[in-house]
Amino acid sequence: MDFKAAYVVKNRNFRGNQKISKFHGENARVRCYHVAVMTNGDEKSRLVRLALANLRSKFAEQLFVRTGLDFTRPVQIYAILTTRCNARCEMCTYWRDPVESELPAADWIRALRSLKHLSGSYHVQFCAAEALMRNDLFEILHATRAMGVTSGITTNGLLLNDGNIEKLLGAGIFNINVSIDSMNPEIHDSLRGVPGLLEKVKRNVENLASAIKRSGSSARIIIRPLVCTTNIDSVHEVVEFAKSVEAAGVNFQPMVKWSPESEKLMRIPLSAVLNLVERLTEMKRAGDPIMNSPASMQLWTEHFSGQIPSNLGICRVPLRNLSILSNGDVLLCQSHLTPLGNIATDDVGQMWRSQLGKSERRRITKQCDKFCTGTSTVRKSLRDYLNLFKRLS
Repeated sequence: MDFKAAYVVKNRNFRGNQKISKFHGENARVRCYHVAVMTNGDEKSRLVRLALANLRSKFAEQLFVRTGLDFTRPVQIYAILTTRCNARCEMCTYWRDPVESELPAADWIRALRSLKHLSGSYHVQFCAAEALMRNDLFEILHATRAMGVTSGITTNGLLLNDGNIEKLLGAGIFNINVSIDSMNPEIHDSLRGVPGLLEKVKRNVENLASAIKRSGSSARIIIRPLVCTTNIDSVHEVVEFAKSVEAAGVNFQPMVKWSPESEKLMRIPLSAVLNLVERLTEMKRAGDPIMNSPASMQLWTEHFSGQIPSNLGICRVPLRNLSILSNGDVLLCQSHLTPLGNIATDDVGQMWRSQLGKSERRRITKQCDKFCTGTSTVRKSLRDYLNLFKRLS
């Protein structure tokens, strides 16, 4: 990836497509800072390469399904850097369980570099527990940027302070997903187990949005609300907040079975689910930044009622996704817990191409009957992909 070195006057906005001025030593009356700035052209190029990798993945998936020939490559990586968390979410078990061992940044960077050789372009999302609790997160983000790989984090927003915002934008973060489940503090704070959380997160996201504008960063804010029985009647209100901070979009996540508490939170009357789906579909058609496709939202009725759709298609998750756990284990899917290896000792590219990797992909695609609303059950149309590309570009 090409970078331009620039001397930038403190507190002065700089955008990659602006002309660069260099201020020279002794006669300069302003204090300047030497920084590395990724040009807007580089960012566009990186996004185009990712889009092309996803298009290639779609053709490889079709070829695998129809012929069994395996030319698949992972294009979406989910990386769990840590199981530590500063929230006490009602539906989650991370904070209740003992903290798992964490691998050093060097192991993660080596694995991500191996994936670069394997796939060319891919996106890595640092998710699950709170990635911002790792001090070496930014070392890993800088490394992914240097590789030309897009990266993002998913956060509860509590640690999005000014210092971390500056570091995230300086590392060229592609997307920052923030969990906001309701604009009602009682609902959101109760779900996340932290009193006063919503007001802090709103303020942090507003500061993030301002910092993005000031710096000329191309980082995208994505709001990710859970959909559950507690917020089913009001979760749509999150869209207005997303619009106020000019978020790239809102990606609604239906609650999944994880703990006894999560199963209770999934018990939603059918009429309430239908009302929400109809409301969100209308809002999307009216131009609101809702990232879910209407087809995927239609499946929420079966999801919350526990039904398996009769037209459940072949699972394609193991043909394009890869999950790396905090201990380094590499999985094709977190619902199928057979590790292909461990990044502390094995090469992740070799894991994907191994006989075990190939056999697991065949097994999961043929045998998996899990209802996964986020990925395998709905095949996005070309229009869906074009709209998503437009929203994120």
